[in-house]
Amino acid sequence: MRSIKDPTTKLIPISQVRALEESGYKPLAGGDASKANSDYFMVFVRDTKDGRDTQILCPSFLRGSLGISDSGKSFSY
Repeated sequence: MRSIKDPTTKLIPISQVRALEESGYKPLAGGDASKANSDYFMVFVRDTKDGRDTQILCPSFLRGSLGISDSGKSFSY
């Protein structure tokens, strides 16, 4: 396994949270995945006409956000 360059825990900048909220995303509420939401890891969702878009913020691991789209027919990121 490849080692992580900077394994320290980093807070999610509030600017990233605000940018997603302004784009119509809301923090995931309910279910097991929502229990992971913290200052270091956040799952945001936005319903679209084609399905649901998800953004995962985790700067410590992903070094940015991971976007996922679920249209009911396909799953992409």
